[in-house]
Amino acid sequence: MANKKDHIGISLSENVLKIVDVRGHAPSAKVVQCLAQDISGVSEADLPGVIQKSLKGFNTKRASVVLMVPPGVTTSKNIEIPSVDEEEIKSIVNLQASRHTPFTREEIQVGFVNIGVFKNNYTKVLLVIANRAQIKNQIFAIEKSGVKVERVLFAPEAIAQFYGASKQLRKQTTPVGVIDVGKHATNFAIIASGKVVTYRNILVGRQQIASDENSKTKLADELKVTLEAYQSEDIDQAPASYVFSSQDDQTKMLQGFLKEKLQWDVGFLPYADQAKASRTVSKKMAAQFGAYSFLDIIATAATTATTRVNLIPEEVQLQKSIEAQGREIFKAATLALTLLICVACVFAVKIHFLNTRLQSLTAKYDQSHAKVQALEKRSRIAQKIRTYLNSRMISLDTIHALYRQIPNDVYLTRITMEEDGQVSIQGVSDIGSMVYDLNKKLKEADAFDNADVKSKKAKKDRGKDAHAFEIVLTLKGTGKPEAASAEENPAGE
Repeated sequence: MANKKDHIGISLSENVLKIVDVRGHAPSAKVVQCLAQDISGVSEADLPGVIQKSLKGFNTKRASVVLMVPPGVTTSKNIEIPSVDEEEIKSIVNLQASRHTPFTREEIQVGFVNIGVFKNNYTKVLLVIANRAQIKNQIFAIEKSGVKVERVLFAPEAIAQFYGASKQLRKQTTPVGVIDVGKHATNFAIIASGKVVTYRNILVGRQQIASDENSKTKLADELKVTLEAYQSEDIDQAPASYVFSSQDDQTKMLQGFLKEKLQWDVGFLPYADQAKASRTVSKKMAAQFGAYSFLDIIATAATTATTRVNLIPEEVQLQKSIEAQGREIFKAATLALTLLICVACVFAVKIHFLNTRLQSLTAKYDQSHAKVQALEKRSRIAQKIRTYLNSRMISLDTIHALYRQIPNDVYLTRITMEEDGQVSIQGVSDIGSMVYDLNKKLKEADAFDNADVKSKKAKKDRGKDAHAFEIVLTLKGTGKPEAASAEENPAGE
């Protein structure tokens, strides 16, 4: 993904589907294409078709696709971790995440933003918790449309990096509040040094403000409550200034209202000025999608290479890894088989011409016994070459023999074959005893003289207990079986 210059960001909420194609990385990112569509009446079964139709104007083959988690699916909370080591912080976050949500650990997907170290040995982090089932449903809906989701990103982290790279905020030493007013909701983030330190999704948007005079008062109250909660948690100093992510008649009205009601220093820093776009795309964003905010999705696509929070579920990531490995193995096997066939064809053609020539010479020079013997010698050499080629098929035969013996509850991670006929296989089994059953089956297989369990140890695999193992095999006819195996002496584990 890092080699791709284009990133397609997709945001999928209950009401709106937003898609952008961004080329390059912030602050030099350029918006190539954009789309926003109301999907409030679209059923779950029809959603993949709507996404597929919406993606027709985007070059999905050239770009990597990332999914932005909608605010309604995530919860964020500031916590303190008694460690400064990244791996320890990650481990503690995974253990404590379920305490901050009514859901079980299996129902949530967890990430965090490292805000910084304080008191020498403590770290402040913004804990990010997402509903795993909803994320998986969104990933499956998008992938049913024909594209593969590579990462699932947290928009506030991307917004902080996006604005942190801007010339106006790059040298800012105090936190800044970013107010992003969308059609159905307003996103409020406080960023400091290019990192999001707190975040709130407020269900008051342009639609409500335009139709209900009390909505702007509600929005101001929610912004004030968010700031008070931020200050009470002693996360960082209060923002010295606040900026709207867009500048239009409605946000200008809100600017004056917030200055009067909250005494905030509120300005404008439009996201459209931070991400370059062609005149056609700019007009399209203003004329067709003016009620929507593209800040979250543009920032997500523009900072994909540097954002660290990836909320893609582990089982989905593992499945993608297995699929990728399977494709690579299939490609390698296909290439090897094709190469062998080509080589065999070349030699077969050569042998054919040699045989034809031999017959011609035999008929023509039947009395020239010495010449005939020379041709026979060449034929024998060609036959040896053919035999040698056939012997190279032993690696495929070995893989085929392993494939017949490996049960469904066991998968291999590595296969090594030495020239002396020794084969080492490494893999993972859900059940420990199944490793010895597999060892016994391999020992009795026709392809092998001997099989020994070299190692077996417990590990965590896809969230449950499993057993990693290594079995050493000896191909039939290449060595002497050893006196004892790990199956006969399980105490040697």
